[in-house]
Amino acid sequence: LQISWDIVFQKYGIPGNLSCETLDHCGFAIIAYGKVGGLEMGYKSDIDIVFLHTADSGMTKGKEKSIETIRFYSNLGQRIINALTMHTSAGTLYGADMRLRPGGDSGMIVSHIEAFEEYLKKDAWTWEHQALIRARFICGDKTLCKKFEKIRKNILIEKRDDRILKKEVHDMRERMRED
Repeated sequence: LQISWDIVFQKYGIPGNLSCETLDHCGFAIIAYGKVGGLEMGYKSDIDIVFLHTADSGMTKGKEKSIETIRFYSNLGQRIINALTMHTSAGTLYGADMRLRPGGDSGMIVSHIEAFEEYLKKDAWTWEHQALIRARFICGDKTLCKKFEKIRKNILIEKRDDRILKKEVHDMRERMRED
């Protein structure tokens, strides 16, 4: 994150709503799921990650070239993915799996924390809620981390109908067996 932040910052400055350049207050966070989130990463593990931000609409500031804040965070996310999936003489560094972001592979590369919460409440599938069990904040904005943890907790403690939940889990396992 720091390397990618520095590159994007040098080109476009910082989002207009920020007052400093530190990652602790950068308005961006990396959330890990799966084996990385569960601290079980091993050889050939891919990296399941979601990028969150808290940007308001606006422009970056502090450099000659300004861009929209959402574009700043999208560029930041793309730089991180490029760094993680870099090809080396020994092969690809890591596989980055972004399917857990709202909208899956066709969704935005970064999600506003409020849109992320709305997606989890209204549109997420059961397996996406189950994936939250192993999700954890990796790095970035500390306030955003607290917001994510609150959302995560609220989704996980939601009351569910046992019959519907059992059926959805059964159906999900059947689809996995078929693949």
